[in-house]
Amino acid sequence: MTTTNGIVTATIRTTYTKAVATPKGPITASRAIAMFDCAKKQVAVKESIIWHDERKGIIYEKRAPTQPGFGPAFTSNFSGVALAHLCQAPPT
Repeated sequence: MTTTNGIVTATIRTTYTKAVATPKGPITASRAIAMFDCAKKQVAVKESIIWHDERKGIIYEKRAPTQPGFGPAFTSNFSGVALAHLCQAPPT
């Protein structure tokens, strides 16, 4: 995790306790490198990978936008949970 100009950049890894069924086969994990603007409560994903089998290196989908754009963080996925955790005020 790094912080530059109020933007926190972090790698977020999620493993699923139960594989999620998709038409292309089950997915078991995901990883995202994202930037979190704590002041604006926004997130920009630099890269995301969804895995069929992370241990074997079998990728379901990989995305890396040329120019990531900031948008709202959603509580229904990793972005809202990560934003709340990464942007909490340090203890005084």
